[in-house]
Amino acid sequence: MKQILDLFKRKRAEPPKPVRITNHQLGPRVLDPNALKVIKTLNANGYQGYLVGGCVRDALCGVKPKDFDVATDAPLDAVSKLFRRSRIVGRRFQIVHVRCGPEIIEVTTFRGHHNHEPDNPEEEFDDVFDDDSKRTGASGILLRDNVFGTLEQDALRRDFTVNALYYDPTNQTVLDYCIGVEDLEQRLLRVIGYPDQRYQEDPVRM
Repeated sequence: MKQILDLFKRKRAEPPKPVRITNHQLGPRVLDPNALKVIKTLNANGYQGYLVGGCVRDALCGVKPKDFDVATDAPLDAVSKLFRRSRIVGRRFQIVHVRCGPEIIEVTTFRGHHNHEPDNPEEEFDDVFDDDSKRTGASGILLRDNVFGTLEQDALRRDFTVNALYYDPTNQTVLDYCIGVEDLEQRLLRVIGYPDQRYQEDPVRM
C-alpha cells in the first residue's frame, strides 16, 4: 500500500515508470479484432492507442473479456472524426462509442489531474467552481471528470491497480504503472491513492 500511496503523491513531481511485461498469454484467443482495428486506425493517424482496464486484467487471468476499452491521447472530437460510426457520449465522463457491427468499443482520452485535487487525504475539495468546471459536489462525488492528460497520469487516475494495465498491440507489451500484475498474482484488489477520497469521488467503485 505504501508503494501505491507514494506513486500517487509523486504524480505531479515525476511520471511513474511502467513495468513492461512481454511474457504473457494475451493474443488472438482473448483479444478483440475490432478493438485492435480501432487502435491500428489511431496509430495510423499519429495517436497512441492501448487496450486498458478490465479487458487486460481478465485476459491476464485467462478469462476471455466481454468488453473492450481503448485509451488514447487523441482528443474526443478527433476520435469521433476518425470513425464514421461513432459518437461522443456522457457528460460527467465523456467517451466515444465506436460501433463495429453489433459491437461498441469505448474509447477514452487519457485523463489528467485536476488543479483542485488535494495531496493530503484529509484536505477537502473546494466546491466553488463555475458551471463548466465544477468537479465535485459537497460530498466529494465527481460531477465532471473531463480533464485530459498523459498516459502516466491516466494510470494514476484509475480506480484499482489491476485496472491500471495497458496493452500495446504494436509491440505486444503490457504496461503496468501501479504494480497491478503483482496484485493480480496475489489476488489483491488495491485502491490507487487514498481509499476514502476515491470512494467519495465515485461510490460505484465500492
